Amino acid sequence: MDSDSDYYSRQSKPVKYALTGILITVIVTIPIIHYGTLLIASSGANSELYIQTETASYIIWIEDSTYFSKNGATGKIDYYGTSFSDVLQNTLDALPVSGGLILIKEGIYALDSTVTIPIKCNIAIVGTSFLGKSYYAGGTHIEAKASPAIQTSYNNDLRGVTGLSFQYLKLVDKTSSKNSIGLQLSNVDGLSIDHCLFSGFGTAVNCDYRGVSLPKPEQPGQYWITNNMFTEGKGVYLKCFGATQVFVVTNIFEPWGPVTFDCQFDNTDKVRILGNEFNMNTTFRAAIRIHFDNKYPQLEAARYVITSNWFNKNSATNNFFIEVSGPVSSVLSEANMIQYDSELGKNPTEYRTPINWISSWDYIGGFSDPEKRIQDVTSVYPAGETHVNRYAPAFMYANVRMSPTVEADASALLQMGNTLETLTEIATARIPAGQAQQDIIIPFFIPTGMYFRLDLTNANLLRLMAVYT
Repeated sequence: MDSDSDYYSRQSKPVKYALTGILITVIVTIPIIHYGTLLIASSGANSELYIQTETASYIIWIEDSTYFSKNGATGKIDYYGTSFSDVLQNTLDALPVSGGLILIKEGIYALDSTVTIPIKCNIAIVGTSFLGKSYYAGGTHIEAKASPAIQTSYNNDLRGVTGLSFQYLKLVDKTSSKNSIGLQLSNVDGLSIDHCLFSGFGTAVNCDYRGVSLPKPEQPGQYWITNNMFTEGKGVYLKCFGATQVFVVTNIFEPWGPVTFDCQFDNTDKVRILGNEFNMNTTFRAAIRIHFDNKYPQLEAARYVITSNWFNKNSATNNFFIEVSGPVSSVLSEANMIQYDSELGKNPTEYRTPINWISSWDYIGGFSDPEKRIQDVTSVYPAGETHVNRYAPAFMYANVRMSPTVEADASALLQMGNTLETLTEIATARIPAGQAQQDIIIPFFIPTGMYFRLDLTNANLLRLMAVYT
């Protein structure tokens, strides 16, 4: 096999090539979607992370103003030039259908045109280190001068990339457009974005489903958005549309920039939002927006678990932590930390109560005057009777205490219909006999003029709250 310097000489390219020994002290394995493992080694004092190049299908780096892409199997320089976009695009196109890992070494890379990931399986684009939010403090730093910076392709039968991973990358918008997009990921099934920084985009990450030709499509999903930092946005940091099984875990969402939402979920199901830090300023409408209309894609439900997050509202008076619209099936929100800035007229205080229940009324929805729109209607709509909503469309939250006996279950049955004769079951909660007493929340949307009834067995209605729209 020819050496790199011999090969460069034949290409009339000057080369500076050195091999530096690294004292490896710690080894950790990090999974990349169905591709194997990357070996990570600590270099000691600065704890910078290095990825062993033996695992890479291609290795990309910049030397002077030229970008190089070396084939990890042959050791040859397959692509080089002054355009990073061209080199990265050629490298992606050269991967086999089974995919591969592209390692982009430390440096500042100018992405001057959109790069498209072809329809293949198990593709990983990985940088060399993640050193926090300092843009030029080392690592793989990509300056995007096109929008979207990176996008995925899909064909007429709606199939897209299966198994896609981004790791240890800094992606910074240089377009000056308020509508710029960092990652446009359409019809991806199996996604991991880990230890990346996104800065300056109108939408940093947009995961959507574009299957308009199927009446009841199979939704893509299994998205893992973990350990990232989003900052200086101009719209929405993370968007998901038409996906299922989405995990948003231990990310930091900074307040800097005219951001509307940290996370926006439309017709998305089975979402877990865990351990994140949400910081909000005056431009925010909500930290998390959840919408469901069951029109397209045709999901059966929209279910969310939001727990162990830190919500920090600073210098803002008319924004909300969670905004919910449409007949969302269930939102379980608990054990979140809520901190107000002293400018709101309160001392900095942490709450451990559920975000969208009782004492946290102003956390619900996108209403400019929540105290007038949120009412305790327990006595107006008692359980066990059929009622009609005569006022205005409302989100209802029934707080029910389930007390099963040794021999009998505890249950709560919610029915709804256009008339008294057309009541239909829309939600059921049941605690088996012999289980411990539990308090649960049943959320539902009730239009004006709609009838509804809540029947309880071995259960009591503690409180019914109405959020009128």
